Amino acid sequence: MAWREQSEQIARVRSAAIPLAPAPRRRTGFWFRFRAQRVAVVGSMLVLLLLLMALGADVIAPYDPFANSDDVLSPPSTAHPFGTDDLGRDIFSAVVHGARASLLVGLLSAFAATVIGVVVGGMAGYVGGLTDDGLMRLTELFQVVPRFFLALVTVALLGSSIWLIVLLLSLTYWPGTARLLRAQVLTLRERDYVLAARSVGARESIIFLRHVLPAALPPVIILASLHVGGAILIEAALSFLGLGDRNVVSWGALLNDAQQFVRYAWWMSAFPGLAITLTVLGLNLVADGLNDAWNPLLPKN
Repeated sequence: MAWREQSEQIARVRSAAIPLAPAPRRRTGFWFRFRAQRVAVVGSMLVLLLLLMALGADVIAPYDPFANSDDVLSPPSTAHPFGTDDLGRDIFSAVVHGARASLLVGLLSAFAATVIGVVVGGMAGYVGGLTDDGLMRLTELFQVVPRFFLALVTVALLGSSIWLIVLLLSLTYWPGTARLLRAQVLTLRERDYVLAARSVGARESIIFLRHVLPAALPPVIILASLHVGGAILIEAALSFLGLGDRNVVSWGALLNDAQQFVRYAWWMSAFPGLAITLTVLGLNLVADGLNDAWNPLLPKN
């Protein structure tokens, strides 16, 4: 039996001397969860393609989108991949340049609305009291205004301008952001780490900016990405009705020009409509990916 005890002791020594392989490190970071979702990656690629199209429009577009030619209502070909319109203008060049107007309206209006909403919602939720009541009544006043009807009437009265559309969308999109951030701040301002920071004498502004606001921003960023797509749709609808800025190339304006030629020149409406669809789809997929990445415990459908 002595040899058995000796062999068992040797085995224990060997097992102790051989280090165990480290457990594989689980990748649970935000960006890993985001990249793990195929729909989020597809949406990001669509949005990136839109950005590259807008930034490199002068290089990508083979023709001036406002230049007329004798080649009218030409179907898609090697010379004109998306065909030409009734004035001989290249549809592909117009679609590429139209990405600039869509991004300008979508990004600027969403950014301005987010800034306003963060300021109003943050003050209302963190300060509370009469400040909260007053700011929420102001928010409700702006929230009940029909967004598209206001833009329609204002543009019809004051004239079409892309900057006016950005301003109108900024003033009508911020209430949703303000209410969302206020709800987030109300749940965070009494957390233990916030109370601990307050107990050691930290200033309220520092507590809000350093501890409360960063934790409340993720859902606001998700909502902002949805606002970009919504703003693009509204600008396209106004341009489709002939109320857009005719000094810039717009996908909605291209659809407006294509109305009377739908039966004879399908390409005039198909490609601008496809560009709007893919852009809004990409932004919505990115928003879904951000939501799932920031909330990994949400049930999946």
